[in-house]
Amino acid sequence: MPFTTDYEAERNIVFHRGTGNITAEEILAQLKLLFREYPGKNSIWDLRNAVIAKMPAAELLETIPVVKENAERRKGGKTAWVTSCPSDFGLCRMAEMRSGPLPYQRRVFKNMQEAIDWTQQTE
Repeated sequence: MPFTTDYEAERNIVFHRGTGNITAEEILAQLKLLFREYPGKNSIWDLRNAVIAKMPAAELLETIPVVKENAERRKGGKTAWVTSCPSDFGLCRMAEMRSGPLPYQRRVFKNMQEAIDWTQQTE
């Protein structure tokens, strides 16, 4: 299984931990789970042990309509992507920029603790 999903109630974070080569279909399945089961929760996509760079960028961009259709369900939340691979970092940034403005915050990180700390900040 490319993703495991855990919810940590005390920090209000849904962790999506990926392993191996990730496909757009697997990301879509996780997005649908997030929107259905955890609306309003912060989420961290841990891609440090995964690879999305083997996926064509066009396939990753196909996930954006699902994000936009469900964005209001995440209003006020935060989404962080954590990756150790420069090309995965770039793909996450591209998806972030291409999705345009959304009613929740998004950021890409190279360090898990920084991502966790950011999700816990109130502004």
